[in-house]
Amino acid sequence: MRTPGMNLRQLEAFVAVIDASSFSRAAVRLGLGQSTVSAHVASLEKVFGMPLFERSGRKVIPSRVGAVLLPHAREMLGGRRRAEAAMQALHEGASGELLIAASTLPATYLLPAWLAIFRASRPGVRITVRVGDSREAEALLTEGAVDLAVTGTTPQASRRILARPVAEDRLVLAVPPRHPLSSRRHCRPEDLKGIPFLQREPGSGTRTAIESALRRSGLDPARDLSIACELGSTEAVREGVKAGLGVAILPLRAVAEARRDGTLRTLPLDGFPDRRTIYLLQPVGRNLPPLARAFAEFLGKLRK
Repeated sequence: MRTPGMNLRQLEAFVAVIDASSFSRAAVRLGLGQSTVSAHVASLEKVFGMPLFERSGRKVIPSRVGAVLLPHAREMLGGRRRAEAAMQALHEGASGELLIAASTLPATYLLPAWLAIFRASRPGVRITVRVGDSREAEALLTEGAVDLAVTGTTPQASRRILARPVAEDRLVLAVPPRHPLSSRRHCRPEDLKGIPFLQREPGSGTRTAIESALRRSGLDPARDLSIACELGSTEAVREGVKAGLGVAILPLRAVAEARRDGTLRTLPLDGFPDRRTIYLLQPVGRNLPPLARAFAEFLGKLRK
C-alpha cells in the first residue's frame, strides 16, 4: 500500500462527501466542482488501492475501508485547523511567550496589574519578567534577550532604543515616625544636609532620578548628603527608613502602604522636581514579535 501520495485536500473531499452523503453536495460545501471532488476521492482510493464509498439508494456511504479511514482523516483535518488557529493567534498576539526586563519599581508596583489586564483576554500567553536595575534591563534589551523593557530612566543607548512614557510617579521624602522632620508639613532639599540618608545602588533608575532632581534643586548629592547606607532595592531602603536607619527620597507608590499604616511619614520637598516618568523601551530596527507589539500597543492605550 502506498500512502505518500495522500494529502489534506483529498482527505477534506473524502470527509465532506461522507458528511453530505453526496458528491454534489460536498462539492457545494467545499466551493469546488463535482469533478474535482470526484478526482480527489479517486486519487485517495488509488493511494490505498481500495474503494472508500458504497452506494445505498441515493446516498453515498463509507465502505468498510472508508469507515476505518474516517476518524483518522478527521483527526488530521482537525490538526490542520488547530495549527492554523495557533498560527493566527500567534500573529495576532493572542498566544506565545512575552519576555520583559524591568527595573524594580515598575516590576513591583506597575507590571503585575498591567499584565493581569493584558493576559485576561489572552489566557494562552506566557509572560516572563526579568528584574534588575535600569542599566541591567536596558542591557538585556540591547542584547536581544528580552522583547521589551520597562524602566524609570531614559536609555543610555538612545540611538538603538526607543523610549516611550507609559506612567508617572512622585518622589517624596520618607522619614521615620519619630524623626525630627516628621512633625513638619514640608521641608526644603537643603534640610537634608547632615542627616543620615539612605539610597539605592549605582545603576538604579530611582537613584539616577533622585540625584538629577537634587542637582536641579541646588544640592550636590556627593558633597551635601550624608550617606548612611546604600541598599539594593527600593523595598530595602523603605524598610531601612522604617527601622530608623535614616531618611530617603522614595517613589510614592513604594511607600503608600507604610504611610497609611503609620510606620513612616512622607513630606514634600519645596522646589524639588518630584515627578518621575516610567518608560517602555523597545529596540530600534528590530521587528517586535506580535505579542510584544500587542503589549506595547496595550500600554499606549492604557496611558491615554
